[in-house]
Amino acid sequence: MLAGMHERQTIGRKPDDASPSLPRWSVAVAVAVIVASGAVLWLTTGQESPQDGLVETRSVTTSTAPPTTEPATTAPATTVTTVVPYCETVTRAAVSDFFTATARGDAEAADAVVSVEGFIRFIEPPLRVDDDARDRATLFEYLSDRFDRGARLVLVDQDYHGGTGDRVVNFGVEVRNEDDATLGGIGRVNCETGEMIELVLTAPVEPDSAP
Repeated sequence: MLAGMHERQTIGRKPDDASPSLPRWSVAVAVAVIVASGAVLWLTTGQESPQDGLVETRSVTTSTAPPTTEPATTAPATTVTTVVPYCETVTRAAVSDFFTATARGDAEAADAVVSVEGFIRFIEPPLRVDDDARDRATLFEYLSDRFDRGARLVLVDQDYHGGTGDRVVNFGVEVRNEDDATLGGIGRVNCETGEMIELVLTAPVEPDSAP
């Protein structure tokens, strides 16, 4: 009987050298904390790396992209340095040819200098004015009749007045007629064709007032 009681006491009492054991719920919590910490660390590392790579890739792409260049354009050539000297040369030649022909009474050569297309008028008062002056078809007949009567128009001086947008240029002249009277005149030449389109002989040249 005593032996049985001793056995029961031994069974119900913990040995002195036995280690205390942790509750099962404590172990579960610790494991969960460790797993959670690992997950947070993995997620943080995984997010930072792609972002760093993306920023670096964009930076490289932007810095190495070739610059966009506009195609070179050529400024339109100006006509000031090319047309004006050309027109002046053509104008002076046309005026000189016309009055060279009239000085020797050559109606055919004088008529050939005057344009048919674009003709404006040929005025020599009081003999050729108004509608007659604008009739190109009668110019040759007029010049022939004048020269047959002894008329001569001799060039004394000419000047170039410059051009316009359509390359029609103006000139001024000083001529002497058959009565030895000095007349002034103005006119226009088409410098593209080299033909005179207008001549107006109207005003006597004022005498030079300089001594």
